Amino acid sequence: MRNINSFAAAVERWRRERGVTLGQLAGMTSYSASYLSKMLHGWRPLLPAAVSEIDRALSAGGELEWLAKQQRVGENAPIRPMQLPATVPGFVGRAEQLRRIDVAVGKRGEAVLVAIEGEYWVGKTALAVQWAANAVHGYPGGCLFADLRGLAPGRPLTSESALDGFLRTLGADAAQLEAPLPDKAAYYRSLLSRRPAIVVLDNIGSYEQVKDLLPGAGSVVLTTSREHQDALLMKTGGFRLVVPPLNRQESLTLLRKRTSDARVDADPGSADLVVETCGGLPMAISIAAEQLARRRPPTLQRLAAELIDENRVLDVFTSSDREINIHGTIDLSYLALPPRSARLFRLLGISPVRDIAPAGIAALAAVDEDTASDALSALRRAHLIEETPAGRIRMSPLTRAYAYLHGLVDEPLSEVERARDRVIRWYASSAAAASAALMPGWLGRQAPSRENFGVRPATFTGDYDAAMSWCATEAATVINLVRSARSVSAGDALWQLAAAFLPYFHLSKDWTAWLTLATAGLDAARAVENPAGLVRCLQNLGWALHELGRDHEALERFEQAAQAHCDDTDDGCRAWTTLGTASAFAALNRLEEARDTFARAEQLFFSADCTFGAVLALSMAAPVHQRLSDTTRADISAAAALAQARKLASKPLLGSVHHHRGLMLRQRHALRPALAEFDAALALRRTGRDCWAQAQTHVARAETFTELGEIAAARDAYSQAAHILDGLRDPQGTDVRARIALLAQQKARP
Repeated sequence: MRNINSFAAAVERWRRERGVTLGQLAGMTSYSASYLSKMLHGWRPLLPAAVSEIDRALSAGGELEWLAKQQRVGENAPIRPMQLPATVPGFVGRAEQLRRIDVAVGKRGEAVLVAIEGEYWVGKTALAVQWAANAVHGYPGGCLFADLRGLAPGRPLTSESALDGFLRTLGADAAQLEAPLPDKAAYYRSLLSRRPAIVVLDNIGSYEQVKDLLPGAGSVVLTTSREHQDALLMKTGGFRLVVPPLNRQESLTLLRKRTSDARVDADPGSADLVVETCGGLPMAISIAAEQLARRRPPTLQRLAAELIDENRVLDVFTSSDREINIHGTIDLSYLALPPRSARLFRLLGISPVRDIAPAGIAALAAVDEDTASDALSALRRAHLIEETPAGRIRMSPLTRAYAYLHGLVDEPLSEVERARDRVIRWYASSAAAASAALMPGWLGRQAPSRENFGVRPATFTGDYDAAMSWCATEAATVINLVRSARSVSAGDALWQLAAAFLPYFHLSKDWTAWLTLATAGLDAARAVENPAGLVRCLQNLGWALHELGRDHEALERFEQAAQAHCDDTDDGCRAWTTLGTASAFAALNRLEEARDTFARAEQLFFSADCTFGAVLALSMAAPVHQRLSDTTRADISAAAALAQARKLASKPLLGSVHHHRGLMLRQRHALRPALAEFDAALALRRTGRDCWAQAQTHVARAETFTELGEIAAARDAYSQAAHILDGLRDPQGTDVRARIALLAQQKARP
């Protein structure tokens, strides 16, 4: 037995309004009451002649005829149209995206639209088809699918053409297909209102292209596009779902499915490189797997060798089949860009930095930040760039390779070189600005200014935390830049960039990175044969070695720097070399040499108007004077350092002064005053995010508590130091834990 239909319900309504029984209605027509009852209950077809007589008898004004016509079309249509393409074999990942579509669809009975967006080859259509295939059992109207070719070359599919296809599938006759577009759209919505369906609109270009294909309440629409569809979401209140690339593990799983477990397990390093170059794009991984079979021998190592060559990587993804041709695929987005955005896209491809801040992009393109921001907006809408959690802009490896090619072809070579140099100079000027915020006045009068680099740097306006964050985020990028950049016109910018990171590394104690960058900076200074650069970089390398405890090597570098000083070397530069030498002497217990060298450094700093360095020299000299039993000079140095540090209001410097005062007091067994100094240092170092220095102060406190016989307090201080050092992966943490174990064997004094 069929369900009572809308025609029968309407007849019932009209009979009640007219006060006509079924028997009376039969008497008003040429059909028996029994036949009318069977027709109204769906056991007999809706004969047009019978419907017309009933409409006239009840004076329904044609409503019953229209409803019967709609119902006959619905009954003649396929019960559940299923136009979905086949799901992707071996579909990988996307559990979170499938869940989010489930949540968005959630409530039935209301119109739902999910706009699936993402870059090319990321698997937008595969995701839509996978979800629809899993969910279609809950929709009596089945699933309708149309590829609208929104960005395809030539003419995209019009909404009317797509609508006609849907209506034919739903059983519309020729007369209905010839109706005006608004009438066809209304008819389409009427059909789906009775039998809700999933409607997948693939590769849409705009809201105008799909507005007549959107059903009413009860149905679900999934659209896919590689461009942001803001108008569509604004008009429909839909949900945007941006599809990210597969993560590393998902990418490797897909590569295994497309090749074999044995092949990936035989060469995991090459497998990692392949999926990394493919950028987590499922189509790219599938194409790479297909190309693998054509290599002789068919090894991942051979394929990986081609992918790491930026001049050959695109060849792997080039085909006569436009669907799997990287050039034809990205062309659809690139050729649609406005000129300013297209130029910026090319420059990002040839930039020596892969992840770059918006301010750096402005320098790259030699435009102001507002202009760069406007140009980036078009790239975001086309999903040609992505933003990192740190706010940097990056391209996927294949997109970057495509942009690199067009940068070399479409930009003058002179502009390519200038653009690269502007990036280097922006980093150098920004590093100098960050260092000035971390250690105000650390270079005195000789600090480089904006005019030294010719570009507008990142601004920190004395913001210590912002400068620390910038340096922490950019350190790895700067190391790669200084090590790999080969630029003649960049001149001194590369070594200046490396040297400018000294304050950050001095505070963060990231020794491996410091040593790497200092070495690369020295190579850059030697390449341009700049005497001042050679001195600064030898000095920088000496400080890195000294902080690592390699004091004999550090002294050698400081001596080389001293020998390289020329007549016009500024006093500030000489002062930092001298201070490093003095500190190394102190570490090697060459106390008289350390005392005299600290004094020379102090004078040089004052001569260079570098109060920061002078305070540091005074502070570091105080414990040396104490170790030489010169209490008077120790007190004078410590007091002068504290007074000057308070004027500068530098947390790292003031923390260092208190720490060194504590060391001096502990040496003379003034343990409680020493603890007070260490506590003051610790408070400053915590607010200054100086983690390694915090650990050193905790160790100094622990040693002082041990001397006082307060073992529990000593263990607690050591534990806090060990926690910090473990987080920094500093091997000193092992030594600190050994001290904790030793204390555990002791009993606290009563």
